[in-house]
Amino acid sequence: MPPHMPPAGYPAPPPQGGPPPNNYMPYAPPPSGSGMPTWAKVLIGCTGCFVVGLIIIPILAAILFPVFGSARGAARQVSCLSNMKQLALASLMYTQDYDERMPMVQNWQEGMVPYIRREDVFHCPEVSPAGDIAGLNSTAYAYNSALDQVRLAQVPEPKNTVLHFETTNFSRNASDALTSLPHPARHRKSSGAGNNVSFVDGHAVFWPESDPLPEGRILTEAPDTFTAPVAPSTPDTPPSQ
Repeated sequence: MPPHMPPAGYPAPPPQGGPPPNNYMPYAPPPSGSGMPTWAKVLIGCTGCFVVGLIIIPILAAILFPVFGSARGAARQVSCLSNMKQLALASLMYTQDYDERMPMVQNWQEGMVPYIRREDVFHCPEVSPAGDIAGLNSTAYAYNSALDQVRLAQVPEPKNTVLHFETTNFSRNASDALTSLPHPARHRKSSGAGNNVSFVDGHAVFWPESDPLPEGRILTEAPDTFTAPVAPSTPDTPPSQ
């Protein structure tokens, strides 16, 4: 039986018992390359990565930018709500110093200044009206004009009586009967749009635009000033005979 012959181009095995020749390889040589230079291969690889990046980056941006935008909007809404809370507490401190009367509509902002830390509490970070938004001549919040110099005792439902609210009237000491509340609402949340509102009891909340604001009662006189009606006196009648 003839010995096994290697394929063409494969060096013959060494003779049995003898040293292998210098050109002997136990495996077939690898096939020769296509002849493309290394720089061309690198260029093709980089071009492919660039094309993939051009496709993926816009997709990621379309997904992430709305998320980042909503997160910034939520942060501004929380900061605005904090401002409303500070103004509500400042109003309560004001009433303690002024015979339990609410501020006057003509200068309610000036009345708040001694009780707040800084003037930017009057400004919502969500809006930038024309003029000096960070100065003394503007505000993003309005005062319920129905509370003008009202005693606390005249507000039997303080948790349902609006004190401050966001407004489209950016003038100093803005006040009205809730007519300047922004529509559409100023803030957007996952649950829907709404505005920040504070109440006479000192709490502040995000109020959904779809829900009507509560209408707390305001008495014309404080309860302790009411006078009980006196029954009319009847003249004595002589006893019947």
